[in-house]
Amino acid sequence: MPFFPALENISANLFLTLIGVFMGKSVIKTLSGREDK
Repeated sequence: MPFFPALENISANLFLTLIGVFMGKSVIKTLSGREDK
């Protein structure tokens, strides 16, 4: 049964990566928006 914990870790890492990408994009949008103004 060592397959399920590994799968759980992979899905958790993917979830955290997606959150990081989303937050990074919003931060970049905010910074670029300030530069435009």
